[in-house]
Amino acid sequence: MRYNRAMLFAAACAACLSPAPAFADDSTVAEVTVTAQKRAENIQDVPISIVAISGEALERSGLRDFQNLTQFAPGLVTDANSDPRAARIGLRGVTTAQDNGKQSSVGVFIDGVFMSRVGMAFNELADIDHIEVLRGPQGTLFGMNTSAGLIHIITAKPSLNETRGFIEGVVGNYDRREARVSVSGPLIPGVLGASFSAYGTERGGTVYNVTRREDVNDQRRWGVRGKLGYERDNLEVQVIADYTRENSNCCGNVLLFLKPGAVTVGQPAAPLAVAAGNYPYSRLKLTGLEDFIKPQGAGLSAEVNYDLGFATLTSLSAWREWNIRAQNDAGAFALPVIETYGAQQHDQYSQEFRLASNGEDKLQWVGGLFYFHRNSAAQGVTRFVPLTLRAPTQDGTTRSRFKIRDVSYAAFGQVSYQFTDAFKLAVGARYSQENQDAHDIQVAQNFVSPTYDRKASRNEGQFTYTITGTYDVSSDVMVYASVARGFKPGGFDLGRPLVFTEFEFEEETNLNTEIGIRSTLMDRRLLLNATIFNTVYKNFQTVQYDGIRFLSGNAPKFTTRGLELEVIARPVTGLSISGQAAFIEAKYNDFKLGACPQGVAGACDLTGRTLPQAPRTTFNLSAAYDHPLGDSDWTGFFQADYAYRSKAFFNQALDPNLVQKGYGIANLRVGVRNADGLKIEGFATNLFKKDYMAFAFNGPLLTGGYEGFLGDPRMYGLRVRKEF
Repeated sequence: MRYNRAMLFAAACAACLSPAPAFADDSTVAEVTVTAQKRAENIQDVPISIVAISGEALERSGLRDFQNLTQFAPGLVTDANSDPRAARIGLRGVTTAQDNGKQSSVGVFIDGVFMSRVGMAFNELADIDHIEVLRGPQGTLFGMNTSAGLIHIITAKPSLNETRGFIEGVVGNYDRREARVSVSGPLIPGVLGASFSAYGTERGGTVYNVTRREDVNDQRRWGVRGKLGYERDNLEVQVIADYTRENSNCCGNVLLFLKPGAVTVGQPAAPLAVAAGNYPYSRLKLTGLEDFIKPQGAGLSAEVNYDLGFATLTSLSAWREWNIRAQNDAGAFALPVIETYGAQQHDQYSQEFRLASNGEDKLQWVGGLFYFHRNSAAQGVTRFVPLTLRAPTQDGTTRSRFKIRDVSYAAFGQVSYQFTDAFKLAVGARYSQENQDAHDIQVAQNFVSPTYDRKASRNEGQFTYTITGTYDVSSDVMVYASVARGFKPGGFDLGRPLVFTEFEFEEETNLNTEIGIRSTLMDRRLLLNATIFNTVYKNFQTVQYDGIRFLSGNAPKFTTRGLELEVIARPVTGLSISGQAAFIEAKYNDFKLGACPQGVAGACDLTGRTLPQAPRTTFNLSAAYDHPLGDSDWTGFFQADYAYRSKAFFNQALDPNLVQKGYGIANLRVGVRNADGLKIEGFATNLFKKDYMAFAFNGPLLTGGYEGFLGDPRMYGLRVRKEF
């Protein structure tokens, strides 16, 4: 993989926005504590490629939506296009859509609890202590679909000794109105504490539906979280309950491009597109059906830690549910073509027991047992409206219903030994057993979809491991090398058309090797980290959207490799400059039966071609400056952020009409705060009004046409926050 001088210079000059990291004081880089290895450690001592964003950094940057994490961690993709059912998360060039029957290659955990559907996480980032993005296979200690990495969101613990909190309000363009409140304090000082947080957000639509004469792609969300924390003697307990709800007019796809002579259900498409104006960036939608998305989620968890002296015993019990109702028209025109209605229900329970050694002995270890159970069900109706797609006696519908039961067991452990003052070796392993049962029923009254009633079961067991060696060059510089094996179970392709005969797809595995350096230099005024990795996937689970449904299969082999860099500098008091970059090359080594661009029949050989949604270059830059205002108790501040992604294809077929050119997004915040905790700031996101597509696809039943979802326009507003 080649890196030109411009790339290396950009990376060295900055990169991930730990958007203005937490500060030890005004002149040095702070120590950041993470739990990536199931124990609290300084991030600079952890031999994993990690992006850590503190709660303070989230607050300073205004990061509130999980989907926007992609702007803060190079190489990370977090896209949902307002519809969490089709949410996509990617790391290191590996991006997967978690449709029904499929799993993600990047896991999401909240307070240690695995989210069985990544869409559960696409919500407000409320009351957060910090976020960890771990790149590369993490199956040894975390398991559960982390073959490409994971995102771990850790919320703030209740305060046991003092009452604190905040209240804030936001107003802005697109009728933005947001309110947030959080309070935490002792019930029995030093022993029992509680916290409560709540939010409600509303924003008007960013796309105008010409046919319905209304704005769409709006956002209406609210949620609450309550916590109890208990600490006494050797016992620590934390209980968490949360609830979230959304009712948004979402998923307003727009017309992207029409080839000459494009046709939809027998009619020329060009005359139908006139009302869309200068599409796609006219932000006009033409379909006549009301689009909405209504997810709601709830969870309850209890974490118990008991100090046995030589080790700490941990129990983490959790239950979650996530239900969603949705309706949308995936077509491009006022002429109705495909109308979809659907509902999903997901219910999960997990239990983990873990025993970890205490102290700073040369020998350290952790081991545990894990159990997971999920029941998922979905019901859907797809209506193909045109008479040409159905017989006179048919109503054009495809009615589907499926159920999936997923049970997983695992045993894991990791041992490290400090052989010398400088050298440490760690070896970890996990055995996972995944059992899945699926029942899929579909009844079609049209010419497009098949009718079937099918059942299948999968029982898979896999051994994963990690071996890591670290060497302390000095007290401020550490180098490491590691090798790790990852695994993701197979699954079921629900709603596959007749031309595909396989109901199931196989498990995937990978082998990752990487070397890295972690350094804190110049009396903690400069942090410089670098990682080089190479990951080989076998039987990679591919996904292709044909304009009607997601289709899954397996690519025999592909390789992703690259370089990741991080820089944080504190050149003068009050000024922080930070950045991260990722240069990634992800290509198929063997994939002869890949998808073809629209209009090309059969299979296409994608061997040697790049993966979709895998930009070669991503980087983030951030500059933050604080300065006292005269002799008053007020401080002025600003923060400027910039995130760049190079060209990437949207679909597996690498259709030249489904590509987003490289683009960058700039954000700015300017304000004042005083010693009493009052903060007033103005903000702008997508400051320079950059037009770009968040995702694009073949238009359903639109020969020669493409549709997509627009990225957010420029948004600006005012935020007032009072901390106490």
